[in-house]
Amino acid sequence: MKHRNYPIRAYRKGDEASIIKLFGLVFGQALSERQWHWKYFGTGSATPLVKLAFDSAGGVVGPAGAIPLRGWRHGRSLPFFQICDVMVHPAARGQLGGRNLFTRLARELLGDLAERWPNALAYGFPGLRPFRLGEYARVYGRVEQATAIRRLARRSEFPLLYTQPLNWNDPRLDYF
Repeated sequence: MKHRNYPIRAYRKGDEASIIKLFGLVFGQALSERQWHWKYFGTGSATPLVKLAFDSAGGVVGPAGAIPLRGWRHGRSLPFFQICDVMVHPAARGQLGGRNLFTRLARELLGDLAERWPNALAYGFPGLRPFRLGEYARVYGRVEQATAIRRLARRSEFPLLYTQPLNWNDPRLDYF
C-alpha cells in the first residue's frame, strides 16, 4: 500500500462504510453508521465536509472531516468548524514534508473551508501526537492549553443537577 501519491477527493454518499472501518482500525474504537450520520448530518448539513484519500486499489486510507457549527464573535454570527476524524491508515503513514498524508488531508480540508468561508473559525481537539505533527506541518496551532476535570456527580450532592439529550437544533443551545 505504500506509495506517495494518494488521490484526495470530497465525500460521496456511501463512503461512510469505509470511513467507519478505518476509524475502528486507527482508533481501536467502534463507530456505528448511526453515530457517523449523527456527527456529520446532525447539524443540518446536506453533504458532510469530509476529504478522503485513496490507495491505488480505491480503498480509503485517510479521511479528514469538519462539522459546521453556529458561532458568535464580536456581536456577529460566524461559522465555526470542528475538525475531527483526521486519520491515516498505518500502512499509508511515513512520508515526510508535503507528501505526508496527514498533512495533505489537513491542508485540503482547511483550504476548502478557507475558500468557502474565509472568516470561519476552524478548531479541534487532537491528541498530543497528531497535534505535534499538525503543528510541525503548520496546519495546527495551539490556542490554549486545555485541562479536563472529571468528577462523578451524585444527585445527593447536587440535587438540582440533571442531564437530558438535546437535538442539534434545540434553541437552548444558542442561548447566551
